[in-house]
Amino acid sequence: MAKKQSPATPDPDQDRPSTPTLKSGTSPASATKSRRKRPPKLSWYPARNCWRYRVKIEGKEQVFYVGKGAEGPDDEVAKADAILEAVTCRERAEADSRIVQHAISVGGGLRKVAKQVEELYVFFKQPYQVVIDKIFIEEDVPQLLLDAAQGEVRKLEVKILKERIEELEAMLAAHGRAAVTDANANLEEIKTKWVESIKNEKKSARQSSSHIGSFETNIEPFIEFLAENDPPILLTRDLEANWRAVADYREHIIEEMHERELSKGWAKGRLDKARLFCEYLVKNAYLGVLPRAIDRHWSRIGKDEPSPTFFTLDEIHRLWKKADPRMKLVMALGLNAGYRAADLRTLERDAVDFDRGEIRRQRNKTKAAQAHKLWPVTRTLLEDHAKTTPDKLLFGKGYSNISRELTAFVDATLSKEKNEDPRRTAKSFRSTGAQELERIVLGTAPHVVDQYLAHGDKRLARHYREQELTALFEAIDQLGEHFNLDGPQRGRKKRSSKRPAPDA
Repeated sequence: MAKKQSPATPDPDQDRPSTPTLKSGTSPASATKSRRKRPPKLSWYPARNCWRYRVKIEGKEQVFYVGKGAEGPDDEVAKADAILEAVTCRERAEADSRIVQHAISVGGGLRKVAKQVEELYVFFKQPYQVVIDKIFIEEDVPQLLLDAAQGEVRKLEVKILKERIEELEAMLAAHGRAAVTDANANLEEIKTKWVESIKNEKKSARQSSSHIGSFETNIEPFIEFLAENDPPILLTRDLEANWRAVADYREHIIEEMHERELSKGWAKGRLDKARLFCEYLVKNAYLGVLPRAIDRHWSRIGKDEPSPTFFTLDEIHRLWKKADPRMKLVMALGLNAGYRAADLRTLERDAVDFDRGEIRRQRNKTKAAQAHKLWPVTRTLLEDHAKTTPDKLLFGKGYSNISRELTAFVDATLSKEKNEDPRRTAKSFRSTGAQELERIVLGTAPHVVDQYLAHGDKRLARHYREQELTALFEAIDQLGEHFNLDGPQRGRKKRSSKRPAPDA
């Protein structure tokens, strides 16, 4: 019994190739368009277990094998899918033919593009995840797609370069200069602009006035040294040509340091500011390049061995008795957590856990992990201070000169002359706390002192694990009992005299 023909199966009479009769004014393209609406003629090809589709495109016969995996010529579902696949193959072939014909018409320049379009079509026929993975690792990606991506990168680079050029042009215009070869800029005038920019920058960072003033104080000798050169170096291009003078200035500073028996910190301050000034000249196009003498070792001078200063327990109690809440908080954090003035100014509110009574942070100077348990008196003072400070930095406002204020308070309370050496500063509270902590641990846990000071030695990183903080917190509790800031006489019984009472 014959099987009923599927509606999707084309009429055999329609599959016969016929020569269409073109009416007047009808182009072959319109005829091709009309033929495209007819369903394709498929023939079963047993060798590959699929259907074969033959079609002529631009006079050339094309053969496609569609519907692979069918169960046989009577598999109606597979044949319907094969017909759709054949239509897709025919449209794709006709599109490829048009691209090739266009490439031929313009002299063959688009043949490579036609091939790339073919590769791109095949590439995006793959599963979505495969396409994404290949693009991510740039493996087997068609060249046309890579060229497009590189074109976008080049556009971004051009945009960034253009913005940079506009920024440099605005910078040069602000300084009244048209080119880097301008030799009419006096170093003294540029120094004034540099110091002014430093003031604006440092004020926004809440630096002390003495720190800002150190830039002008330390750069003045450099300008004077260049002016005393024979011939004097007054112009920027002269400084670039006479780079040897920069090297001579370093030797001059070192000699002066030894002759006047000054500290190495003094000499380093002089050299650091000179280096920053030269970098400013290059950044603002007064110099083309940095003088060759200034390398990464130019302003380095080995530091002297530290000579810390300490407070006695009696002196700390005298200071605590005279201090106001502001000074008490600075003293408490200096002894409790080893904080210097810079550590105070960088303390963020999020680093303080008032519920647990702890401060956990990364020290600004060494970038080392830092954890301290707060004494009750420190916790109370810090809570009262935080209530009146809404800023992210707990000591951001009003504490830029705290080191100078604390030094003056110590000198006045302990009757110390201003020029007497050594003078004790905010760092002395840190040194005193570390010294007493060393006495408490007695060498049994040396890492405790390093944790307290938050030194930057990476070999001690293992001591910052949670389980290693127990020894530190216990030692800090004992340190608090030693200083007893919230009551110097609390918990101490008065010693009874062994002398007999005098007769009444």
